[in-house]
Amino acid sequence: GGKYTFLHCTFSNFWSKEKVREQSTVRVNNYYEQTVLPLDSCYFGNCIIDGQLSNELTVDVKNAATYTANPFFSSCWIRSNADLSDASRYLEIRKSDSPLEYEDIAAYNFETKPDENRIKGFTQAKAIADAGKFPLDIKGNSRNTSISSGSITVGAYEK
Repeated sequence: GGKYTFLHCTFSNFWSKEKVREQSTVRVNNYYEQTVLPLDSCYFGNCIIDGQLSNELTVDVKNAATYTANPFFSSCWIRSNADLSDASRYLEIRKSDSPLEYEDIAAYNFETKPDENRIKGFTQAKAIADAGKFPLDIKGNSRNTSISSGSITVGAYEK
């Protein structure tokens, strides 16, 4: 339960140590055993959800008589083989069966390579508004926050 907002985040999980990972990188749920908890809001804007599994996002929410859980993903790049076409939950989503190309995942450097263009070109109004909330990326570089000057880049690093 609770309220969650994730803006310009990069969730990339390429765990390759010891036991093989079987769960998705991001899992959203609102219950424990038989108790359903109020998920007031859960918003992912301009994010990357990626990893070595074919589906790196699991949304497993239950509604209760007094509230409806409605996580929302806007202008995100998601590695998934699931149906992400529900417009009440997903807006301007790009998905792929293959992971993005990163600088050096062995060294935990999840900045995408310069020629990785799948994270660029997002144009929805929410993408622009969310980019304006974080005008600098994780390295302090200015973000493109205007469609007129190009396109919005999702994730923690500006391209």
